Amino acid sequence: MKDLKITVIGAGHLGKSIIKNLLALGYENITATRRNEEKLGELRSLSPSLKLSTNNKEAVETADLVILTAKQDSFEAISEEIRDLVDGKLLISLGPTMSLEELEGFFGSRNIRLMMPVYPGVDIISFVKDEACMEGDVAIVEGIFGENCVEHEEKDMLIATAYVVLRGVMNSLLDPLLRKSVELGMDEELARETMGKLLISTGQEIIDGGIAEDRLEAASGGFNEKSSTLKLHKKLQPVQEQLADLFEEAVKSLE
Repeated sequence: MKDLKITVIGAGHLGKSIIKNLLALGYENITATRRNEEKLGELRSLSPSLKLSTNNKEAVETADLVILTAKQDSFEAISEEIRDLVDGKLLISLGPTMSLEELEGFFGSRNIRLMMPVYPGVDIISFVKDEACMEGDVAIVEGIFGENCVEHEEKDMLIATAYVVLRGVMNSLLDPLLRKSVELGMDEELARETMGKLLISTGQEIIDGGIAEDRLEAASGGFNEKSSTLKLHKKLQPVQEQLADLFEEAVKSLE
């Protein structure tokens, strides 16, 4: 499996983290692509064996596995370049809301749609595969992304996507409260348990049917430096500070 020829298309922030993981796992035959040649050159320091290219077509031609980490709004343009070359090869898409049917329309068959978690290595990684996937494709996914991978049905990916997005947003609010709780003398284990219950409650509300699909798609943009989730996190920073102040005042009033 380690001799797989892997191409990572759209190697920005997310792609770079995946390439680092691939190299750490012992994969050596890796090609990374990106339109911006200057940004692409920043990956050279990762490994002397890493191949870099601005040409998606050439990079995919000899690949056994294609990992698509580009933003979803670029999928159509990428498809025009590589569809004839990638159809029938294993393609793993990290586009958070792109269905298997849509992927097939762009890239042909043998696709896996995978939702990256907020905390890789800790959270469950949800994925679905199409009917063209071969025996051993799931083992490849697990070998690259870890044992926390769980296969779902397509209809369940909406819940998984919603939970990942909302967990990122909730953490933006809860992390400063956790720090303030410990700073004010609250037992850290109890504080973490309380925050965890809040996250579980949020997840339960989603499972009970609380999120509209159109709002989910508007909120979900992948977890990279330009993602809507990260932008929202930055917008929430003033709110975090206000919450921390209110929390401190509330604690003082109880003393």
